[in-house]
Amino acid sequence: RGHDLECRLHDVLAEMWDGSPSSQRMTKAAFIALAIDVELAVEQRVQTVDTQVVGAIRQLRESGFTCWVVSDFYFGKELFLRLLDHHGIADLFANIEVSSERLSTKRSGKLYRQIVSDSGLPPPHILMIGDNAHSDVVSARCNGLQTIHLDRSAQYSLYERLTRQSNDITHIEGVLDGILSNQNVVFRELALTLHF
Repeated sequence: RGHDLECRLHDVLAEMWDGSPSSQRMTKAAFIALAIDVELAVEQRVQTVDTQVVGAIRQLRESGFTCWVVSDFYFGKELFLRLLDHHGIADLFANIEVSSERLSTKRSGKLYRQIVSDSGLPPPHILMIGDNAHSDVVSARCNGLQTIHLDRSAQYSLYERLTRQSNDITHIEGVLDGILSNQNVVFRELALTLHF
C-alpha cells in the first residue's frame, strides 16, 4: 500500500492479546490500556532531556520559528505528547509527527515528504535537528531540508556494547546467575524479563 515497514503500538498490543490466552483474563481494551501505561512508564524512566537542545529550541521559538517533533517511533502522537508533558517541554512544539501514525519513516524519506506537503513550506526553509546520521541527516537532505547533526557517538557506542553483550552467552549466563543468586531481590524472575 505504499507504506514503510512500520507499525502502530495499539495494533501490536491487540495482536498480542489475540494470541495470548493468559492475557485474555481481562478485556482487550483493559490489556491494551495497561500495556500502554507500562510502556509509557518505562519510556519516561529511561529518557533524559538534553538541556542544550531544549535551550536551542526555546531560542528558536522566541525568535518566531515554529518547531515540530518528527520521530521514527512506535508511540502515536497522543503518547508522544504525554512523554513531552512528562519532561515539561510539550509547550515548545506546534505539532508532533510520528512514523507509527503515518506508517512512513524519516529513514525512507516518506515522512519528510508528507511533512513538507503539510507545512506548505519549501524544503530549504525546514531545518531538521537530530542524532541519526541517516534518518535525520542524509534522508532529510535528500528531501531538500536543512540539517543539524547532533553527535551522539558516545551513546551509540554504549548501545553497540550492550548489543554485543546481549549476544554473548557467557555474559548472559553471568547476568542470570547474578540475578537468581541474589536473595535480597524481590521478584527475581521479573528482573529477568526486564533485562532481556
